[in-house]
Amino acid sequence: MQFLIHEESGNEIINLSGDSYNHIFKSRRTKQSQIINLRNLKDLNLYSYEIINIDRKSATLRLKNTTHIPLHNKPIGHIILAIIDIKEIEKILPFLNEINIKKLTLFYADFSQKSFTINNQRFQKILHASSEQCGRITTLEIEILNNLQEVLSLYNNLVVLDFNGEELGLLSSTDSLLIGCEGGFSDKERKMLRDKKIYSIKNANILKAQSATMYGASRFMR
Repeated sequence: MQFLIHEESGNEIINLSGDSYNHIFKSRRTKQSQIINLRNLKDLNLYSYEIINIDRKSATLRLKNTTHIPLHNKPIGHIILAIIDIKEIEKILPFLNEINIKKLTLFYADFSQKSFTINNQRFQKILHASSEQCGRITTLEIEILNNLQEVLSLYNNLVVLDFNGEELGLLSSTDSLLIGCEGGFSDKERKMLRDKKIYSIKNANILKAQSATMYGASRFMR
């Protein structure tokens, strides 16, 4: 763990309880003599705390040092993904966060199962756990849109990962890459995308949306 995320990081005195307490003192078996590094994801500071008291279900920390660390690896890239099984999206989130993708936009495509409901609080919990492990200090941005029409109104210059396109090469850091759900795009959606640049993965077999997303995201890496 590179640091612990706590929204009150930066305060002179903070209290750890719940999942944070369990992770630090039960899972990691942190001793009272150790220093705990915290971030709040609202600034670029690393806050170092000393432990001044440990109870059975909580601990009190006191700020010892503040270090400003400039962002040296600015997140890049934008994935636009039709909503698939939420469990599959949850598997994708840590990967996108670790490789420093800037933004993930999710939208309900014609072939998306509308019964899937986004739990953004759970998504943020997954991203926080990922950032604590990989050291990312600005988590993946997540946006939820209702349909492809909304997507195109915001990101008209997007490119599409689909069948029968040119081979997908390296993407620009400012590109937006659109990926469909299982079953691809409907005829109605394909008409909406007829003027967009279409790319394919030439040597691959038919990919699940999860696999296509992970490959597409890797094309932003340099």
